[in-house]
Amino acid sequence: MKSLWLMIALASVASVPTFARAAIKPHAPVLQCNDADHARGSCVILPLGGQAVEVANLRLLFVDLEDNRCPLDVDCFWAGYVNTTLVVESPKLGIPLQYVELSLDPREELSHVWVNDAAGLTVILEDVSRTESAENASVSHRGAKVIVGRNLSPSPNL
Repeated sequence: MKSLWLMIALASVASVPTFARAAIKPHAPVLQCNDADHARGSCVILPLGGQAVEVANLRLLFVDLEDNRCPLDVDCFWAGYVNTTLVVESPKLGIPLQYVELSLDPREELSHVWVNDAAGLTVILEDVSRTESAENASVSHRGAKVIVGRNLSPSPNL
């Protein structure tokens, strides 16, 4: 008799409507450059660990990432911050190879901007792709959206 009740209980659990299943989390948004970005300067998406990209005679390479932001599928009381390291150089403009640290950190104003006054170039870190969960926080398939131009006025670091 107990086994009959167990079979009935298991059969009823299997027929539970789909709303009892775990919710599917949305995918992380893909970084894209839009018309407004291109109106400000040259917009490019740099893949982490990818090939160097040349923009406005400046060679850029995204080499390191420390992402302490709240994952997309978690509710946090503080949004967190992200630190990136880019390699920049331009033999044509006299800019030697250097490592530049840029951050999206609401506590530090203008930490997302690098300016080379001699060449008149500005690099602005606009966004860094996000992970969907804390368990999936690997750095593979990550990218940074940057805008490069002359005498750019940076947007607030939000």
